[in-house]
Amino acid sequence: MERYKELKSGDPFVFPGLEKQFTVVGYIPGGFNRIILKANCNGGTGTRILKIAQAHEGDADADQFKGKCGQIHDYQQSLQRLGVLTPSPITTHENVIDGKRFLLETSPFTGQSVHEMMLTAPRNDVLELCQQMIDVALKPIFSQNLRADGNLPCGVDMIPRNFTKDPGVMHYVDLWPPKLWLDGEPTLEYPEPMDTKVIQLGIFRHFTIKGVAQAFLVQLCRIRPELRREFQRLVDGALKGMGLHEELGWLQQQPARQFQNGGDLKQIIEPLGYEQIYGLREIACELAFQGQISAGQLERIFKDSHFQDTPLPSATILQIKEVLFH
Repeated sequence: MERYKELKSGDPFVFPGLEKQFTVVGYIPGGFNRIILKANCNGGTGTRILKIAQAHEGDADADQFKGKCGQIHDYQQSLQRLGVLTPSPITTHENVIDGKRFLLETSPFTGQSVHEMMLTAPRNDVLELCQQMIDVALKPIFSQNLRADGNLPCGVDMIPRNFTKDPGVMHYVDLWPPKLWLDGEPTLEYPEPMDTKVIQLGIFRHFTIKGVAQAFLVQLCRIRPELRREFQRLVDGALKGMGLHEELGWLQQQPARQFQNGGDLKQIIEPLGYEQIYGLREIACELAFQGQISAGQLERIFKDSHFQDTPLPSATILQIKEVLFH
């Protein structure tokens, strides 16, 4: 990945098998396990987004990497059938460079990151952006008929960084890793987690109405904690408007709401472990809203609680609780 990490504005972008030639014009932050570049297509055919991922070392991980190009297209088609607007057309390319396997996804540039817009936008503009994310992706995803196991057939990662907006249109832009079911198993991350607890939390976050709704709410509050009450009303209203009363009731009974409604913080957080990490994150957001922890502490909790293929150690959970119950 070093060859792509070192690219700067004005450098040519080269990928074996890619017919079109590109010139890098910028780097887009926010990708885990991949590099995201903004580039101009030489020949005047527009600006593209280039997303590069590298297969991890080890035969098992490399085998997982194979076939991801097809899965990306399948995932996009599943989203589009639901009415979720994604950048189109996309192309995918897989090749070996210096003995290492790489995957490249290219797509049209579709505007500024909604995450970046939310950081500085006025209150009403932020709420309008949130409503658009609900309309563009949350409602279509929740409109699916559930699988027999109660999970969503097509998953999603509802974080503002995964949305872009030009002056008129919002897109959902995160197709990697795809959120699908293949042979009865979910595709969650790359490499795919093997730990049962991690898999169950991944399914909860990406393939259940409760988990998607809570993760979305928490990510909104992470960016603008002072607007937590407005975000709650938006997400609650979306669930209520879709007739998802059980899920709404569950969300309103989460630990953060219990604390918000006067519950004792220590008693609420004491029994929470790794399996309730999103509940702990939401409590952190509520404390930030109340001014009891700083924005820096809130961001530190999110970074410390990030996980991908292994559960968080018990010591990390205890450290988070210590910050929450300061």
